[in-house]
Amino acid sequence: KSVEWYSEAAARYPNLASLRAARAESMQAARQLENAAAEAKFALELDELNRREGHADKYLPESVVARLRAIAAPNGGRDP
Repeated sequence: KSVEWYSEAAARYPNLASLRAARAESMQAARQLENAAAEAKFALELDELNRREGHADKYLPESVVARLRAIAAPNGGRDP
């Protein structure tokens, strides 16, 4: 259900990194691992853009960035 909610929200606010991060984490929890990895990568790209452009109010917390990097990793943050 959370994946559906975050998908609807992402359709309304497609470039909000925090929303994309939450969507990636909900996809991972729902075992939609390929989609979660793609979404995590997109959230990280948005965060990088926000940092490059100085949008400090939109930076993702480092703890979230770390979780997204794990989700985006080739093994999806799982043990091999």
